[in-house]
Amino acid sequence: MSDKGNNKVDEQVKSVIPREIGNLYNLKMLVMASNELEGSIPLNVFNISSLGVIDLSNNSISGTLPQSLCFRLQTLAEIYLFNNNLHGHLPTSLSGCSALQTLSLFGNEFSGSIPREIGNLTLLRKLGLHDNKLTGAIPGEIKNLDKLEMFSLRDNMLIGPIPSGIFNNSFLREIDLTGNHLTGNLPSTIGYGLPNIKRISLVQNNTDGIIPSSISNSSRLIHVEVQGNEFRGIIPDSLGNLRSLECLDLARNNFQAVLSLSFITSLTNCRYLRELWISQNPLNGILPASIGNLSTALKNILASNCKLKGRIPKEIGNLSQLITLDLLGNDLIGFIPSTIRELKQLQGLILKGNKIEGSIPEGLCEMQKLVVLNLGQNYLRGPIPECLGNVTSLRNIFVGSNRLTLTIPGNIWSLKDLLMLNVSSNLLNGSLPLDMGNLQAITLLDLSNNDFTGEIPNSAGGLLVLTILFLENNKFEGPIPEEMGKMVSLVQLDLSHNRLSGAIPKSLETLEYLKYFNVSFNELGGEIPAGGPFRYFTGQSFLFNLALCGDARFNATSCTAIDAKRTKKKKIIVAVCASMGMALMVIDPDLLREDEKQLMEKLKVFSSIMELALRCCAESPAERINMIDARVTLEKVKLRLMHVGQGPTK
Repeated sequence: MSDKGNNKVDEQVKSVIPREIGNLYNLKMLVMASNELEGSIPLNVFNISSLGVIDLSNNSISGTLPQSLCFRLQTLAEIYLFNNNLHGHLPTSLSGCSALQTLSLFGNEFSGSIPREIGNLTLLRKLGLHDNKLTGAIPGEIKNLDKLEMFSLRDNMLIGPIPSGIFNNSFLREIDLTGNHLTGNLPSTIGYGLPNIKRISLVQNNTDGIIPSSISNSSRLIHVEVQGNEFRGIIPDSLGNLRSLECLDLARNNFQAVLSLSFITSLTNCRYLRELWISQNPLNGILPASIGNLSTALKNILASNCKLKGRIPKEIGNLSQLITLDLLGNDLIGFIPSTIRELKQLQGLILKGNKIEGSIPEGLCEMQKLVVLNLGQNYLRGPIPECLGNVTSLRNIFVGSNRLTLTIPGNIWSLKDLLMLNVSSNLLNGSLPLDMGNLQAITLLDLSNNDFTGEIPNSAGGLLVLTILFLENNKFEGPIPEEMGKMVSLVQLDLSHNRLSGAIPKSLETLEYLKYFNVSFNELGGEIPAGGPFRYFTGQSFLFNLALCGDARFNATSCTAIDAKRTKKKKIIVAVCASMGMALMVIDPDLLREDEKQLMEKLKVFSSIMELALRCCAESPAERINMIDARVTLEKVKLRLMHVGQGPTK
């Protein structure tokens, strides 16, 4: 490597930075970016007083920056050391690089505090210290950097208030303080102090206060991102004056709004708006029809858990470029508007946890890019549209905890790329087809709390990547397929509260990832497997299968004493029936005045109620059943009791 021209070294090299570079006394630019360099920076590099640019970015350089860094670099204008493995403290001598205009050190492992001497770099235009491990407060001397255009401290561990001087800089274009622990608020004069700002990002801090109405004077703003803070107050209508706005992220704060959500109407002036994120704020308002007048460039509306009321406006269909519509966890009523079919680009429709009624519109089938459909926990009735199986882009279907009837459309089982299917807690019936084995990509299948009948198909064993299978609280009968031992990815398997018979297949011992297993309240018999994951299960997995035997830890009869057990079986059944019978007599004396053949069926119904009560009282919220599922289960129990002695429940 020569000093030819004495101006620039720009080579594609590997290994370490040669120490001999320090002998190039007239070097103006040292550019060795993206060369897989390792080792430390030779100290004599910092003695080349002619250097104007150092760019060693995107390497694997390690070590620390010397305290003598800027002793001889009075003409150095640009330092690019980002995306390396540098560590240690930032040297206070940085202030000696008085001509510095760009200091880009992000993507390293620098620690300690930001030296206050950095405020002496009065020519600095770009300061990028993000993605490090810096601690302490932002020094107030930052206000002296009155020519600063880009200021990023994102993803460090900084604390304390944001210096107010930051918000008084007419040159500043971008502030990114995301992912720290900063406090403070936005000054009321922010719009006057930052007339040229284009991006403000304070995501995931502890800042509070309101968004000042003066922000409208920062008319060049493109991104306003304050998600995950403690902001409060009314969302100002003056945001609509930010005509260049593309992204408004106010999610996860304590913002409020007037009932009409007038700020949404004001945003119709923002014709470049692409992102509107307002989730997890107590807005407590009604979605206005003006939502359909928002920018035609709008891609994502995220408004979950906002206490939204009223109906979904039919004008929503005007947002032809929308990719995600997330209204989860609100108080929306009425029907899904038929105009939803116009959202041809939609990939995610999330309406879970509202009070939406009516049927699932067939217009959803026209959304051929739909990936996630989540309509769970509403009051939807009627069948699952047959045409839904033609939407081959679907990956996740969640329609659980509704009042859907009939059965799962046959072509749903042909969605070979489907990842998750949840139809739990509905009124669905029918049997499972052999075609269920076509769901080769399925990872979650939840058919629980319905009225499915018939046997579990052997083809279920072909679901090799399935991790969660919930079939509890149905009317499945017959044996547990031996082929289920091939479901090598299973983590949770619940077959409880059915009419399954036969033995528990020993092939299930090969399911090494199985952590949860429940076959309680069936008619299973034989020996409980003891190997593989069964070594960690308890008797809670096998309750009320009177013909099962196995190890003492399962609270089951020893298989070696099974003959003796059989001689006492009749007495045990009489005792159990008598104790539960007394409880039934307390509830309703007439319940035991039917044919004796119905007694065991009634006891099963009663035990279902008792188990439901225990699930309602579970100490852990994660284990506690929600009220919608509880209601559906009780309705099914009632129907089951009413039809005892009258043939199979429909």
